[in-house]
Amino acid sequence: SLRSPISGFAINSWNVKDDQLVLDMSVEYKKLSPSSEVLVRAAIGRTMTQLEGISYVSVTVGGEALTDSLGNVAGPMTADLFIDNAGNEIRKNTSASLFYQ
Repeated sequence: SLRSPISGFAINSWNVKDDQLVLDMSVEYKKLSPSSEVLVRAAIGRTMTQLEGISYVSVTVGGEALTDSLGNVAGPMTADLFIDNAGNEIRKNTSASLFYQ
């Protein structure tokens, strides 16, 4: 019953410079709902920052910076940006806007 968070779009390319991984997604990535996009990006960021030598993960779409609905650029993600939650604290100080700072 589990499914991959990477579905409906492709990773066009990836590049590592210093300790930052940049993933360029296909334009289909923009078809994700805002909440799905945040969760997908969190899953990817959380996974990739566990790799040795990767401290930051950035996402571009079709070679351009990823932006939110207000046009703000979604900056690089770090491991400390994510909240570990077993489900008991889901209502305490959590917000999708965390990923759009």
